[in-house]
Amino acid sequence: MCTHAADPFAPFLDPLETECHFLQTAVGSSSHAPSTVVYNFRHSGWAKTRHRVYAALESIEGERTRAESFRSCGSHAQVCESLAEPGVYRIATFNCHDRFCKPCTRFASTKRANVVYDFIKGRMVRFFTFTLKHNKEPLGDLLDRLKAAFSKLRKRKEWNRRVDGGVVFLELTWHERHGWHPHLHVIAEGRFFPQQQLAALWKECTGDSHVVNVVAVKDARKAAEYVAKYATKGYSDAILERDDTLREALIILKGRKLSSTFGSWRGLNLHDDEHTNEWVPLASLDDMHRQALAGNVYAEALLRHLQDPNKVPSPGPWEPAKYQIDNGNGQHPPPSKPLHQPQLEFLESDHRFSPWL
Repeated sequence: MCTHAADPFAPFLDPLETECHFLQTAVGSSSHAPSTVVYNFRHSGWAKTRHRVYAALESIEGERTRAESFRSCGSHAQVCESLAEPGVYRIATFNCHDRFCKPCTRFASTKRANVVYDFIKGRMVRFFTFTLKHNKEPLGDLLDRLKAAFSKLRKRKEWNRRVDGGVVFLELTWHERHGWHPHLHVIAEGRFFPQQQLAALWKECTGDSHVVNVVAVKDARKAAEYVAKYATKGYSDAILERDDTLREALIILKGRKLSSTFGSWRGLNLHDDEHTNEWVPLASLDDMHRQALAGNVYAEALLRHLQDPNKVPSPGPWEPAKYQIDNGNGQHPPPSKPLHQPQLEFLESDHRFSPWL
């Protein structure tokens, strides 16, 4: 039986957009599965698609472990406080890191946007797009051909005279009429490159494709934010709406790099997972939600702040006497040890491009 609708705090927690059946079977059967509360904070808004991705993973031979990890994303949710800045809170969970998990890819894209933004500040960069001609080739063959063509391009003298280094991201779309359509987004540092000359060079490298685009980036922040959308996701949502395209993408994209650096930018770490602060876990998200439902105004204030930290102020440094959680046994828990990566990972961070996930 689903009880979320009766939850008086549901208005400030995003409503579940899912069927209770999925929670109770596909997710609820695992002791490591995320709770209903975690769904409100992490998985609301894409439950039907998430169910479809999980079912597709289950149907692929050899992907059982991956499916279980995907299903468990958001489990062990803990409300944590910063040791360096008391009164600053985050929620930490187990994250699956699957590129078909929307919350995980959204968080990773934000981090990559920050890395690129910090790196290109003060540099003259250009934004390139390289496409392949539409055809009905299998996805794997198209991706191999695109990778080979870009590798050829980077070896050409014309390219090396004008481009010093950059970062490249794959974007994959699918159309009913044309089938798969992979293309590359590149931010690169260097000199002016005439588009007509680049188009001719790209056709020589691909054999049949000449569509390219070159734009001088005037707003580095917007450029980094736009390109970082493809840093970990790399595919359009239309691919997830069909069982056949979803299954093919799950199989073919596994293990493939969707972003990389080249030239003088090689060595730029796009996967920076560093956390400089230590965090102390205070209580599980489930426990805090239960306390709020029981009328604890302190727990409710914390939940409201965590749901929208930009609008709802923090209740201040942690005061356990106001919380009085007993974990069901009448006793207060012992002091927690600082939380370090990679035990759990934060649902949100001090990123610049997007608020609470």
